[in-house]
Amino acid sequence: MPAGACRRFTSLTRMRVIVMALWVTFAAAGCAATEELTSTPTSTMPPSTTTTTAVPEATPQTIVNAWIKAIVAQDAAALSGLVEPGGFVVLAGIENGYSEAEIAALLETGMPPDLVRQYWNTFHRGFTEVAGISLRAIKIGGFVEFTVGAETFAMVSVTREDAATAWITSLQDGDWRFDLVASFGSAFSGQLRRLVSELSDGPAGDRIRATFREVVLPGLRAAFRQNPANTALASELERLTLLLEP
Repeated sequence: MPAGACRRFTSLTRMRVIVMALWVTFAAAGCAATEELTSTPTSTMPPSTTTTTAVPEATPQTIVNAWIKAIVAQDAAALSGLVEPGGFVVLAGIENGYSEAEIAALLETGMPPDLVRQYWNTFHRGFTEVAGISLRAIKIGGFVEFTVGAETFAMVSVTREDAATAWITSLQDGDWRFDLVASFGSAFSGQLRRLVSELSDGPAGDRIRATFREVVLPGLRAAFRQNPANTALASELERLTLLLEP
């Protein structure tokens, strides 16, 4: 891996985009899924008492629940298994100004545990400082599965006080994962399209394009399924599709 691929994430300022994307989903509650969610019991995140995050009987609901708990506990090992990895690398790379070569290298090797821990620790602080709330205040409700092409997703009901929305998980090789692109990637749709438009024709560019076709493009389509009124996302999706599926 190139030496630069392991440099640390830069600053809270760069994290504000995804933190605010997460919070804005509450403000856009009226644009959340219109399908009825399954009547799964609602749960509130308890205070973390251990450093290891277990995921019993993994479902879309328990994955989102465990994701929040792992962020609070700074459990990098759990987070690496809970979050869809390709979209995570791409979004983290965009936020922190990584080069094409650095993003491609991390897609091959995976994000090092120290960077995973740092990213989510900064995310946790940013959510408190920028949005002004605690992740523990979020309640997880039911979920509904849906498909986009050959890919399976699930929208999980998320509430805080009187605001409600849905975050999205995806089924990856038989296991549910929190899908950052599907949940928050619409805030990055222009940057994602620009990244693809500027890729080289070499191995690094090919590796990133493959990840876009496999997880990023389906994730953005899932995001649009949740909010079909998002005309900006619709436009970027059309342009991105032309770049990846000419």
